[in-house]
Amino acid sequence: MDDMAKPPGLVQRGRIWYYRKRVPKDLVERYGKREIPISLDTEDYKIAVGRFHEEAAKLEAEFTEIRRRREVITVSAVSDVPGDILNVSEAEAIAIARALVVERLANGDKITAKEKIPVSQDALEDFRHEISGDIGNLRDRGSSEADQMVYLAAINALKRNGYAVAERQRVDNRVLDLVRRALVVANQIELERIDGNFADDPRDALFAGSSTGDLSKVADAQRPKVSVSSAIETFWDQVISLEPKAPKTEVKYRAILGVIKSFFGSETSIETVTRERCFAFRDTVAKLPPNYSKKKDAPGEGASLDEVIEYARVNELPVMSYGTQALYVALMVRLFTWAGHERLTNELVVVDIKPRGKRPAKDELRGSFNGEQLTAIFNSPIYRGCKDDEYGFSTPGPNIIKRSRYWVPLIALFAGMREGEILRLSADNVRISENGTSYFDLSKHKGKNTYSRREVPVHSTLIKAGFLKFVEEKRKSKDRALFPDVPSGADGTQTAIFSKRFATFLRACGIKDMDAKTCFHMLRHTLKDALDRGQVPENYSEAIQGWSRSMKTSRSYGQGFEADTLKPWLEKAVLPKFDLSHITGEN
Repeated sequence: MDDMAKPPGLVQRGRIWYYRKRVPKDLVERYGKREIPISLDTEDYKIAVGRFHEEAAKLEAEFTEIRRRREVITVSAVSDVPGDILNVSEAEAIAIARALVVERLANGDKITAKEKIPVSQDALEDFRHEISGDIGNLRDRGSSEADQMVYLAAINALKRNGYAVAERQRVDNRVLDLVRRALVVANQIELERIDGNFADDPRDALFAGSSTGDLSKVADAQRPKVSVSSAIETFWDQVISLEPKAPKTEVKYRAILGVIKSFFGSETSIETVTRERCFAFRDTVAKLPPNYSKKKDAPGEGASLDEVIEYARVNELPVMSYGTQALYVALMVRLFTWAGHERLTNELVVVDIKPRGKRPAKDELRGSFNGEQLTAIFNSPIYRGCKDDEYGFSTPGPNIIKRSRYWVPLIALFAGMREGEILRLSADNVRISENGTSYFDLSKHKGKNTYSRREVPVHSTLIKAGFLKFVEEKRKSKDRALFPDVPSGADGTQTAIFSKRFATFLRACGIKDMDAKTCFHMLRHTLKDALDRGQVPENYSEAIQGWSRSMKTSRSYGQGFEADTLKPWLEKAVLPKFDLSHITGEN
């Protein structure tokens, strides 16, 4: 290995290679640390170099997106914005500045802690230069970079301590000067810690004796109250909006947060919300019926949750499933946990709050289709010949119409993709690798989670059925969408419409043993079981279907497997026996 050619930041700990990325100065406050270490999960140098560049590209894209969302404003630009200057008393401003020093040092990089982790001398020298440069810039009143750093630190400190900060808020110069002094002190102490001096002497009389007691002084200071509604908006902007999610999931999250706002009160001060009130929300959710807004005679918009619960009782409606209740409670817990960390609440009010009811046993969860059921599905008139694929899809006839009703179930069964992933496909999402492997490119899909962005090989059965020919025809269309025949529903997604169509289709197929859990998603489970029967290793099975791998730290890095690697594993899937010869043309 040529060390001179080794990319900067590629280091080896033990036998495993790591990528260590220094966080840009303007984003240190956002990440809460100066460096991001990422395991490349390999001992092989050549593989590590490839993964290094992938991770580097991902982080740069992440930095760019955060900057775009934040729309960093320099102090000089803010000074020209009309509006009132945020009103902070001198005592409060001093308390905030002292607290900033305490927070900065308490949450600083581990390198400056007394229990040092092994770090190379080169890395320590880099930190020395960086911190020294920050101190110099902060002392230089003409540095626009330092002005920006001070302004952002002041805004974040004010928000953490419960002040209602408007967009592009003007800040009193007195506050900015105190924050500048606080940053100089914190940087000086960090610099001395690197050299082994942990006396933490601020060398500035204003910060002498700073301790965690200053945090309580700020918390007790008189300040504007933050409403539940305002907190939810900020929580969405700072947390939820940054997470990859499918459009349907976004609609669901907004609806749940709407219920939370309705229950706790839009204008209620969030710091007044008690633990008892959070338990009461949990108990209320346990009484709500599913999809009640879609009922013809349901209470209209603006109805209270008590009215909805009474409507459900009178009409003997079932309550939401355990899984749905768990989602409501989990989002409430996330909201108030975030609020606690942001010091919008006086205590962490949601610790150990779980949904009501009993988690269903594994055998009670959504299952897979068996061979008899698959035969009923894929031998129906839509695949054998029907009148048309709209109202006459279940009536035998001379036409085999290859649109959404025909292809979407086949893709789900042989690619394991989610309903929304399939419906959003365009001809541009079907590609061919350099080795000749046809695959679904979901790398840019806005999916359910990070692992939804992947490459899924096109199964040989789909190729024999003529899927690639279908795609080539769609390349000639104006928008190149594969399934434009499925309109968007009221929630803005195609899945709302297709799910109903598929439920009608299943009933028309005469499938035996259908129940409320029999639905499109079972096709995805059917492939998962088929991969298990084919003894496909878990990591390949997860990669094919886009399952989250976050539960295992060693798997939380890397871009995932390419289609060329996954193709032979997908072909090992052992599905229940059923006839597809009329679809593939095989005898």
